[in-house]
Amino acid sequence: MRPLLLALMLLPRAALADEDEIDMGRIVAFEARPYRLVHEFRASLGVLPIDSFQTAITIGASYSLHLSDVWAWEAISFDYAINVDTGVEQMLAARWSIAPSIERADLQYLIGTHVLLTPLYGKLAVLDDDVIYADLHFGAGGGLAHYADGFRPQFSVGPGVRLFFGSVVSVRLDVSGYIVPNAPGGTDLMIGVNLSFSSNFGTSRVTDDPKSVQPIRMVDGMRALDELYPGTKPEDEKREEP
Repeated sequence: MRPLLLALMLLPRAALADEDEIDMGRIVAFEARPYRLVHEFRASLGVLPIDSFQTAITIGASYSLHLSDVWAWEAISFDYAINVDTGVEQMLAARWSIAPSIERADLQYLIGTHVLLTPLYGKLAVLDDDVIYADLHFGAGGGLAHYADGFRPQFSVGPGVRLFFGSVVSVRLDVSGYIVPNAPGGTDLMIGVNLSFSSNFGTSRVTDDPKSVQPIRMVDGMRALDELYPGTKPEDEKREEP
């Protein structure tokens, strides 16, 4: 009985020892992000299906302030809507003499502000020939939707993907879901897609700590040789002389 109790007491310790040995052999390395976003200006072109009878082509612009590599504030966004008739209303009238009973008002533009979260960032190999950097981000916020008969509040949320083409230029593809309470015809739920071209300016963020910035060390060729071979410095030779 005693050997059995002793074995049960030692079993958890052995398991912990195995876990410690596994953890000691694990090495995790993170590569610093080569591109640093600060002030982002974006121009976009998108499609926003409003309902079965209308689809909007949107032309927009926005400004975002990146507070860190993870968090950013899209301070202002504006999307102008060009309404396009889908032809469903004419088809119903021509085939079955049916006219929609819902009163509608054209969407004219959207104004909003959003919070951006970028939890995923990495690089992708393209045909084993080139490497591109990308991130996955999520946006959430709200603002106003202006219809032909007035303003309505709007709330939006959705994911997006960014591809970097350098420290200044990047391309984004965003999918956004818009909720517009009391919209013409009832509560409006719209899902739109935006393809945008972004330009980044600046290298210093407002949240940066000046004390944490490492000074740039300037070293010329001769000084580098002196550091590699300290015994060849003339001042060292003078100190060696009796």
